[in-house]
Amino acid sequence: MPIRLRLAALFALGTAALIAITGLVFADQLRARLSHSVEAGLRARATLVAGSVSAGILSPGPDTRPASVGGSLTQVYDAGGTLIGTSDDLDQRLLSVAETRSVRYGPIVEDRLVGSRMIRLRLVPVSRGGGTWVVAVGASTAGAHNAAARVRRAMEFGGPPTVLLAGLAAWLVAGSALRPVERMRREVAEISDRGASSAIVVPGTHDEISNLAATMNDVLGRLKRALDRERRFVTDAGHELRTPLTILQAELELAARPGRSPAELATAIESATVEVRRLAALAEDLLALGRDAGIAPRHEPVDLTIVARQSAAAFESRATAAEVVIRCDIKTTVVVMGDAAQLRRAVDNLIDNALHFAPTQSEVTVTVDRTATEVVIEVADEGPGFPVDFLPDAFERFRRADGARTRHGGGSGLGLALVREVADAHRGRAVAANRPAGGASVRLELPCPSLPHPHEAGLTN
Repeated sequence: MPIRLRLAALFALGTAALIAITGLVFADQLRARLSHSVEAGLRARATLVAGSVSAGILSPGPDTRPASVGGSLTQVYDAGGTLIGTSDDLDQRLLSVAETRSVRYGPIVEDRLVGSRMIRLRLVPVSRGGGTWVVAVGASTAGAHNAAARVRRAMEFGGPPTVLLAGLAAWLVAGSALRPVERMRREVAEISDRGASSAIVVPGTHDEISNLAATMNDVLGRLKRALDRERRFVTDAGHELRTPLTILQAELELAARPGRSPAELATAIESATVEVRRLAALAEDLLALGRDAGIAPRHEPVDLTIVARQSAAAFESRATAAEVVIRCDIKTTVVVMGDAAQLRRAVDNLIDNALHFAPTQSEVTVTVDRTATEVVIEVADEGPGFPVDFLPDAFERFRRADGARTRHGGGSGLGLALVREVADAHRGRAVAANRPAGGASVRLELPCPSLPHPHEAGLTN
C-alpha cells in the first residue's frame, strides 16, 4: 500500500476515533451536568415545600380534596399516606400508600415513568404532629436525554464528513510532502539509465528532503568514482595483459616457422617463458586484489617481527643471486590484531618492489618499530628512488615510475596497490618517500594496538 494512502487512512481512522471518544465524553459530561442541575432544583424545591409542611402552612382541605401546592410535579402526603396537596399539572398520585410509609429515614431519589414522561423524583420525609409526612417533588429528565441525543445525532451526521475531510487533507499533505521524493526517484532512475554521471536537484527548503537529496548526490558521486576506478582497472588490466600476450604470440609464431635452429628455438622458448611468468605474476596480483577488496581481515594477534623475518628469508635466495643483502632491523617486538596472511603479502610486495630496483652490492633494510601511536614496517633500498612527480600516485593500480625505476623484471604496477589495500583493511596507511641518502622507502603504518607484551600473550619471536 502506498505511503500516501496509508497516511490518509491513518488520519481518517484517527479522526474517527477522536470524534467518537470526544463525542461520547462530551455527551456523558453534558448528561451528568444536566442531571446535577435537575437534582439541585429538586433539592431546593423539596426544602421549600418541606418547610411549609413543618410550619403547618399546608393542611387538609375541608372537602378532603388535595390542596394546590403550586409549582410543578409536587405532592404532599400525610402520615397515613393520604394525598394532602398536589400541583396543578398532576391528576394522579405519584406514590401509593405503601410507598409513602417506606419513606422514613432520609431523602430518596429515583426515576420513574409518570404517564408518558420520565421524571426524577425526590422523596423527603417531614416530621409533623408526631407522624411522618412525605414531600414528593419531581422534574422531567427529557432535557438531559434530548441534549445527549442531539450530541449523538451531531456525531452521526457531522462525523463521517469530518473523517472524509481529514483523510482528504492527509492525502493532499502527504502528496505535497512526497512530491519531491517522487521527483528524486525519477531523476535517479534517469541517472541510472544514463550511467551515474549526473546529480539530482537539491531543493532549497533546507529540511529533511534537501538533506536526503544531498546524501543521494554524495552516494551517486561515490558510485561514479568507484565505477570509474573499476573501468580504469579493467582497461589497465587489458593493456597489461595485451603486451605479454602479443609478445608470447609473436615468439611462438617465430618458433613455429620452419628452418629455425635449436639455439633460436631455445631463445624463443626462454622469451616465452619470461612472458608466461609475467602473466602468472600479473594474474596472481589481480586475484589478490579481487580477493581482498571489501573483505574485512581476520582479527587475531600477529607478531610483525615474525612476519618480517619470514618474508625476508623467503627472498634470501633471490637477493643472493642479485648480490643484494636483506637486513632485518627489529627495534622492538610488536604484536597487532590483524590478518597474518594479508600482512605477510604486503611485506612480500614491499621487499619484491625494493629488490627490483636495488643495485648490486647494496642493501635492502626491513625495519619493524613502534611509536606511541602506531606500528611501522618500513622497507628501504639504495636504488635510484621514486621520481618526485610519481610519489602522489605510487599506490595507484598499474602505476609505475618512469626513468630509473622502470618496469624491468616484469613488474605489473600492482604491488604497492596491494600494500595500500592491506593498510586500508587494517585501518592504517601506506607511505612512499625518497631517503635523504638515496633510495626509496615504503612504510606500512598501522594503529598501535592495546595488547599485553607478546611473551605474556604466549607469542614468541
